[in-house]
Amino acid sequence: MTVILEYGDEKNAIQIAKKNYNICVKNTNKKPSAMYPASTVHMLVEEIKNKVENSE
Repeated sequence: MTVILEYGDEKNAIQIAKKNYNICVKNTNKKPSAMYPASTVHMLVEEIKNKVENSE
């Protein structure tokens, strides 16, 4: 089991990441490398999660 699933809330973590990402896109450059403290990892996590759920 992953740490986030054991001690945290995966859905909430993704929502917070999306919020930070959208704030950075709105207020700064749209280049991911210029989006500190945001990142695009939440997109990767969602894509992997959807593929895993759809393959079951």
